[in-house]
Amino acid sequence: MDTQKLELLCHAGPITALAICGQKIIWGCGSEISVFDVTLKKLETRRQILVGASVHGIKIGPSDGISHLVCVYGAKQAIVVCIQPVEQNNDLIILSDVMHLSDWIWDVKWLNDQGDTGSIAVALAHNSVVRWNWKSKIISCHRECSEKCILYCAHFIGQTWENLVLAAGTVFNQIVLWPVASSSPAVDGPVEVMHTFSGHQGVIFSIKYHPDLQRLCSVSDDRSIHMWQLTFPHGNLLDPTPEDWRSVKYDLILLLYGHSARVWDVALAATYFASVGEDATCCIWSYSGNVLHKFKGHKGRSIWGLAIAEDEQFVLTAGGDGSVRMWEVHGEKTKKTLQRVISVPQNTELIQDDFPRIVEMLNFDLVLIMMNSGNLYSYSVSNQQFVLVLSDNVFKSYSVVSPCPDKTTVALGSMSGVVRIIQLSETQHEETKSAEMNLFPGKVLALAWLDSCHLLASGPDGVCLLLKMDTVRGKERDDFTLCIKKQYQLSLPPSKHRWITAACSVPSSDKTCSFSHSFIVCGDKDGSVHLYGMADGSDCNSEPELKPLNSSVKVHGKAGVTFVCYRDGVVYTAGRDGFYREWKVLAGYLSQLHGNKIIKGFEWIDRLEWYNNDLLVYGFFSSLFVVWSVTCNQQLMSVSCGGGHRSWGCCHDNETLRFIYLKAGKVYMVDSGHETKQTLVQPALHGNKICEAKIMRIMSHGTDRPVHLVCTASEDTTVNIGVFVYVDNLYIWRPISTLKGHLSSVRALALSSHHAVQQYTFSNKGDSDDLQFHRTHLNPSAGRDGHFILFTGGGRAEINAWKLSIVIEDSSTFQNLKELNHTDVNCFTADLSCDVKQSVYENIHSSHNDRLHNGIIPNGSSEDCSVQEPDSHLHRKSSHTESFTPPNSVLSDTSDQIVCNYQHLSRYFLGESRHKRFHWKSQKLSLDPETRVMSLDASCVAVLWNGFHDKVADVNKAPFPGALKYLSRVHIVSSAGSDGIFRVFAFDEDSRTFASLAETTYHQGCVLKVMHYVHYFESKHISLAMSTSTNGNVVFWQLDALVNQLASTVLSKRLPESHSNCDQRQTLIKEGMPNNVEMKSEKFADVGDEKCDTDGDDDKDDTDDDDADALFKTNLKIESDWKPLSSLKAHQSGVNSLHAFQISVSQFLLASGGDDNAVTVSLLEISDLALKELAKVSKEDAHAAQVTGVQLISSALLVSVSIDQRVCLWGIDYLPQNHMQLQLVACRYISVADVSSMSAYLYQNSVYLCIGGEGLCLYKLTDKESLHG
Repeated sequence: MDTQKLELLCHAGPITALAICGQKIIWGCGSEISVFDVTLKKLETRRQILVGASVHGIKIGPSDGISHLVCVYGAKQAIVVCIQPVEQNNDLIILSDVMHLSDWIWDVKWLNDQGDTGSIAVALAHNSVVRWNWKSKIISCHRECSEKCILYCAHFIGQTWENLVLAAGTVFNQIVLWPVASSSPAVDGPVEVMHTFSGHQGVIFSIKYHPDLQRLCSVSDDRSIHMWQLTFPHGNLLDPTPEDWRSVKYDLILLLYGHSARVWDVALAATYFASVGEDATCCIWSYSGNVLHKFKGHKGRSIWGLAIAEDEQFVLTAGGDGSVRMWEVHGEKTKKTLQRVISVPQNTELIQDDFPRIVEMLNFDLVLIMMNSGNLYSYSVSNQQFVLVLSDNVFKSYSVVSPCPDKTTVALGSMSGVVRIIQLSETQHEETKSAEMNLFPGKVLALAWLDSCHLLASGPDGVCLLLKMDTVRGKERDDFTLCIKKQYQLSLPPSKHRWITAACSVPSSDKTCSFSHSFIVCGDKDGSVHLYGMADGSDCNSEPELKPLNSSVKVHGKAGVTFVCYRDGVVYTAGRDGFYREWKVLAGYLSQLHGNKIIKGFEWIDRLEWYNNDLLVYGFFSSLFVVWSVTCNQQLMSVSCGGGHRSWGCCHDNETLRFIYLKAGKVYMVDSGHETKQTLVQPALHGNKICEAKIMRIMSHGTDRPVHLVCTASEDTTVNIGVFVYVDNLYIWRPISTLKGHLSSVRALALSSHHAVQQYTFSNKGDSDDLQFHRTHLNPSAGRDGHFILFTGGGRAEINAWKLSIVIEDSSTFQNLKELNHTDVNCFTADLSCDVKQSVYENIHSSHNDRLHNGIIPNGSSEDCSVQEPDSHLHRKSSHTESFTPPNSVLSDTSDQIVCNYQHLSRYFLGESRHKRFHWKSQKLSLDPETRVMSLDASCVAVLWNGFHDKVADVNKAPFPGALKYLSRVHIVSSAGSDGIFRVFAFDEDSRTFASLAETTYHQGCVLKVMHYVHYFESKHISLAMSTSTNGNVVFWQLDALVNQLASTVLSKRLPESHSNCDQRQTLIKEGMPNNVEMKSEKFADVGDEKCDTDGDDDKDDTDDDDADALFKTNLKIESDWKPLSSLKAHQSGVNSLHAFQISVSQFLLASGGDDNAVTVSLLEISDLALKELAKVSKEDAHAAQVTGVQLISSALLVSVSIDQRVCLWGIDYLPQNHMQLQLVACRYISVADVSSMSAYLYQNSVYLCIGGEGLCLYKLTDKESLHG
């Protein structure tokens, strides 16, 4: 195999260089550059430019008006390319060979010398400069400075070689200026320094000079920005000579601090300048030293790239999160914000100290002001006129005001229990309509509109009444009156603060229901969320008070629920705990999907609003009122109002926010545009290093370019679901969903599919003795949906469980998109052609073709017979929906919709449990800050259980469909802990509980890696778990006893007693038990959190203890003295990666990579109770650093990847006398630094490799000979 068969399809990662060339944005990521056309809003091209180096700089050169010359450099390499219009056949042309220099390149400068159009000055890291003619491919001149030191940055000033001056940032925290073309007779000697600029307390990272303003600016490790004003003796010189530079005077005019971390780069414009830093912030400064804007949108870590558009209207930033963002800048003018006081008329006939008590916004123009005297005023902002709407002593001193969603009606509540609804007239000449009803013996505590005609009123003792506002038509066309009708009475559960604070209606999925709102979701002042069901045709008179169908007690803490709404099938709630949560109503049950926290310190969320495909969060950050964009991750508005304990209102119109609030008895109104206007050019990947990446699924959309669904876990505490999709002749990375909820970094991923239940059987082929594996799908995925249970683990000893469903929506691009029947490399094998009665080496060595074609291949397609699961198993299992189309984006593929529905199921902490017998206030959870989950693997019990193995033909007969349904929703999860404990858990989807099955300290050191492996025999299979640690051993554990014990418990608890064939039921239960093991009835310990929320504050009442679905309360036994099946010495130190591959009925290959830079392959023979190593080969110098990923593609081909940024293909040769050897077949440099993991996936005739670390890349490996023989 040659290197051409290992093809890089896409690379996403930190962007280290950025430039603007007319209407094109050019950025460097790894060794590639990408060209994006702003006008066409599309990525035009992407191409690998450098060899074994990352792009660190892009310098725009001469232009003929159509094409532009560009010099791209990084490390010790430089190359010249030509950027052409998109109409050309090739819009990126490489004009020169890669120039390899002897030192690191800090800056380049296109020279404008007459008669020389091909020269570029190059500044090197040891304070020297070379003149490179890229056309003739020669270095014509070399200059060195007398200050011989290492540079951290450099910047050229001047246009020609004779006038060129280098401003160099030295390791001594100084800037030295020296002329490149010296007039000294010793032209080849060192050049003396002209000027030295001092003042920084740290190394200097960037220097820029503005020739028109004659200002020099530098940024440093000390977080400061220094700006010097230069004065030339002969006035303003655009291209001063070295003599002019020797006589220049300079003064430090600005010393600025605006970043909270190191400042990386600075760019100077005519009216402002910009700086970016390690705090992922872009600051826009005026030349007077004021901060005009602070742009915060990048995830997590540094902004590396900075560029200003030619018209200076936009600033572009590119960060370590892989995103490119365009920010609108307004120069010296800050974003317009107007604040004024509204003078409210007072009722002089009553108390002369009358004051505003409540303010609300009915719509963007109309403000409602309720006075303490009981007067209600409406104020038109556009006309600046007050109208007295109501004057009634009933509302004196106390009132509740609730604007209607129709923006013309308002509801009022009084101390005496009166509710009045007022419909305001559109003009002063029209009559105001109103209706009232006395509802309660006490005061009205709260009012909440469900829609434009239904209102929920809350009174004393937890009584809530659902009211309907109706109109009664008169004889005239425009004559009508308002009336109020009672429809339902609801009762809140007993609590300290027993009244509603927010509510919404949820439509019924039953189309025959006559009432339009079949469910009502309420949030109360006690922080709980309740679901009520409405009976068809009932009312207050015919039905007793309604009790909640289910309640989530104190889910938003003790400060109360502030917001409830229903949108696109999902219920959203928010509270003063800093979370907004998403719920789903299914079968009369309100199931929480997950919770989302905005930023640290933003604890008071009061309202959510969807605006232009963006989710806006209104709330209070300390004493500030804040409007936050969730999708753009930025603040849109902030007003210092004194905090949230006041009456206020806010409306949004045409990107203008109007905020009105009370403070010290005065009404203030603030109008503000969005503080930042951000356009997302390239979406973000992660805010920190990727710890693990897995290819979840590969799908086809009718072409030969499949869609790759990938899951990534990162140190930024998030998990991303995204796709590599082919758009406009390029593979691009697009995120779909971000899963949040981990307290610390996420290090490990494990997938367990509902539809991974497979079965292998054997049959003789013709008259030969060869055996062939056949795979039958018992439970294929339905339609085009991909369903997964995802387990994530990381710091703080935390494991989370998620339910994912990937849906392909019809569009012009994905009209024919369907999920294919494919096989993960982890369980892929090909046709076997060897006699199991003889040694595998004799057969493999005798035939080269056989050597390349040992394994198992799938037989069948996605249309094979299957047992479909009923929809009832989705009870309490719903999902939040996200797609990868961002708001304010210039991405061209927004019509492509790949939707991820996800739900957080449970959270578990190693070694800890929350005992539900205690009251929620006394529950304590001590987290171990040191223990980390290093690795996870998970498998469905239905995959590991032997009960289905020899009954494939009868799976459609009872009781197998029921058994399959129940066993497919229970999973075995193995975890490697940094505390030296290898643990095995069971997870039940229905009860959302974790339970410990076994744990052992056998390794006596940090456990690094775990893996599940199923080996298939003729009449059964063996399930193994493999674990590795820092001592270099691979330890094998047999899972069959645990699996059988768990399967027996599941079937005995859930398989119906009234099953039509009780004998078969008992048979299944007995077959689930391990040999010679009796059923135990001990209390099962360490039960994990049930239905736990992502914030770890799950407050459930004690009624869940009687849940019939709680499997893990009896009949299970923890294995504390678990003994391994075998142990194998593979490496001298830690083992970071494992992969196994079955090559015959009794033999399999095991590959591993370790901290000793070695790759090891062992041939193992397995039986029921024994494991024997037949042969072993170890390549000790396989890599120059730790090996972090290995994959066996076939019995003859191995792929490994390492921190040395190389992916290597190894041929496995089988020699006589049970010997093996590894031969390097191909080696490729990868742009992903600090590689942490590799995932492989077989699709058609190719294997796709996904490599994660400081970035993410996708490779395609094609070799029919090695894959198929």
